[in-house]
Amino acid sequence: MCQPQNIGRIITSRSNFIRIFFHSDLSITGRGFNVTLSTQDACIPANLTVTSYNSTSITLSWVVPEDQNNTFFSFVSLFSSANKIQNYTTTNKELTFTGLSPGTTYSVSVSSLCNGTESIPSTNDVQTGPNPPLNITVVEQGVLFAFVRWTAPNDPNKDSYRYLVTWSRNGHSISTTVYSTERNITSLVPGKNYTVTVTSSYISTYSQPATTTFIAVPCGGRVRTGRWLSSPGYPQYIYSNIDCVWDIEAPLGHVVSLTVVDLDYYSNSWCYRGWLAVRYNHTSQRDITMCRYSDVGRTIISPSNTMRIFYHSTYYYGTERFNVTLSSQETTISAPDKTTQPGSSATTLHIPTTSRATGETTISPPDTTPQTMSSSTTHLVSPTSATSSKTSSLSGGGDSTDNVKFNNSPCIANLCNLQ
Repeated sequence: MCQPQNIGRIITSRSNFIRIFFHSDLSITGRGFNVTLSTQDACIPANLTVTSYNSTSITLSWVVPEDQNNTFFSFVSLFSSANKIQNYTTTNKELTFTGLSPGTTYSVSVSSLCNGTESIPSTNDVQTGPNPPLNITVVEQGVLFAFVRWTAPNDPNKDSYRYLVTWSRNGHSISTTVYSTERNITSLVPGKNYTVTVTSSYISTYSQPATTTFIAVPCGGRVRTGRWLSSPGYPQYIYSNIDCVWDIEAPLGHVVSLTVVDLDYYSNSWCYRGWLAVRYNHTSQRDITMCRYSDVGRTIISPSNTMRIFYHSTYYYGTERFNVTLSSQETTISAPDKTTQPGSSATTLHIPTTSRATGETTISPPDTTPQTMSSSTTHLVSPTSATSSKTSSLSGGGDSTDNVKFNNSPCIANLCNLQ
């Protein structure tokens, strides 16, 4: 050592002997040094460590020096609130304390008998693990979210607990820490299975996890006219990969009128990154596909009292949302006295998919070729009057509907298929 930064440095020998060297060049004056020499107990246990724990026990280990007399004892004491509650003498280098309280801090002291003298103790604060939370339950669900709640365990320090919440699907998981006994889990994929685990945490210890499972609310269903229909979580944007199907139904003797109020997509010419689509009949072909802002204000009228709406949002490109109004218009249809459901009609209508100007109304033309429907022929007559009501709104959900796949979609394969 010859630099000023060595001032304050402490060097400990590996035995009871140390040799010091000092050298000074005779041609240089004013050089010197001053050090302090002291001794310390070589038998102090080191590396006092918690090797395992649960809610009622703690296992400790430590390192002891070699005893020249080949007889070595460790004195181990456990304290709670400064009161000694357990005391042991052992020749081992590991000890387990049992019968402890969950989620509690204790102080442990370990000294050794070395060369006939008890060493200075080595001390450390240790904690038992908390008990797991109770009654974990999904108390509320909606499209894209699930609200989970649980009960804190009846432990002495439960008010100081934190909780690690993890939700997972298909091997992918997300975790967060909360200080309350509830968590709103968002950005779920509709209709998928999820597992939720909640773990109590006290300082640096953790409980065993409590687990529950649930199925995210599906997106889509059967919807009556006279309401708004929007993307899940509207007006918030969606980042998840979502597919939804709604079957819209107007009263008998009416047709469905859809007006686009808001449509925000990552615009592209083929709509393969996300779209809102409409069809009227039992075929799997999409009749009208929309993904551009120019579609806002567009009105589409079905040729019957039913309409099927498809919504696809891809995970990989930007964010999407939509909002449409659903109303009914009275018309005259010569048909049996029963409601036509999607998939029940033998009529096949081919609607052009070209873009319309904003505000333009799209009306499906009548099929000039007679089609057989329940032993009668149906003809569509132009609407004679319109009635519209906006009594409620619907975002994402609805009554369950059949799973649908776009088998004949003109856009890129797989991206247009509902999974």
